[in-house]
Amino acid sequence: MQFFKLLHQRIAASGEIVQACFQLFFRLRQLVVLHLRHKMVRQLFARLADHRIRLGIVHALLLQ
Repeated sequence: MQFFKLLHQRIAASGEIVQACFQLFFRLRQLVVLHLRHKMVRQLFARLADHRIRLGIVHALLLQ
């Protein structure tokens, strides 16, 4: 009886470890996705800023 009790405890503990590993994995994946999204947004804003600067220069040249 004691053996089965210990075995059950071990299985429960390993289940918790597996669950914790899965949670960690999903959290890391979430962070990677957020990081990539942030990077894309930054690149987009950089491109927009470039276009605005170019438009500003063209506009200034046209106004002269």
